[in-house]
Order: sequence, then structure tokens, then C-alpha cells
Amino acid sequence: MSIPDAVSESTPEREVPLDDLIAGLERVRAGTYQGRDRNRLVTALVDGDGLVVKIAFAETVAGRDRRIVEMAVQEAVRAARQRLAGAFGRLAATGRAEPSDAGPAGSSVDEPPVFGAATHGAPLLGGVLSDTTVLEER
Repeated sequence: MSIPDAVSESTPEREVPLDDLIAGLERVRAGTYQGRDRNRLVTALVDGDGLVVKIAFAETVAGRDRRIVEMAVQEAVRAARQRLAGAFGRLAATGRAEPSDAGPAGSSVDEPPVFGAATHGAPLLGGVLSDTTVLEER
């Protein structure tokens, strides 16, 4: 089997118009994608470029060891970026952009209840947010 034959076998049968792919890319990049750590201590929201838009902490995070919180933040951000990668993967596979998790960039993070959060632009030092804003319970 030649290389062109192998490529044609792995390529989808239907071609997606370039304008549709560009529009799909714009939709994916305009959205936000949410991820949580496995213990649901931290929820992260990233934009369509994978940049952190918001980090939210569950009420129970206050008594945790700093290293556990650092790992939870990293895990939540990684999970959010994996959802973004999944959106790009679905676009590549189907030619259609699926809706993002939370709408336009900057949308609120839902669940767990948010008691403290850092928003876009807050520096991360050692994996922990150095600038936090206290929010009212939702």
C-alpha cells in the first residue's frame, strides 16, 4: 500500500467546506471549558486558547494542606484543557463544533459552590493563586 492510499483510507469520506471549519474553530475558541479535580475541591475554567479564566474553590479547601490544593488546581486546569482538546478533536473528526461547557469566555463557574476565586490575569505562584477574591456563596 502506498502512502497516498493509506492517507485516503484514513481521511473521512465527506469533505467539510473550509468556511465551516473556520467557523467551527471560531466557536471552539470563543467558548470556555470547565474541569474539576477528582475530589471536587477546585473548579477551573479555561478559554478557547487554554488560558485560565477562573479558578473556584469549594468551601472545604481552606483546611487542606497547601500541596493538596496545588495538585487540585493543576488537576482541574488539566481537566478543563482536556475538554478543550476534546472539542478540537470533535471538530477535526466531524467538522462540527460542539457547544462549550460554559458559554462565552468569562462565564461563571458552576458547582461546587464558590467561596473564593481568582479571575483571569491573577498570577499563579507555586501552583497556588497569589491573588484571590472572596465571592458570595451562590
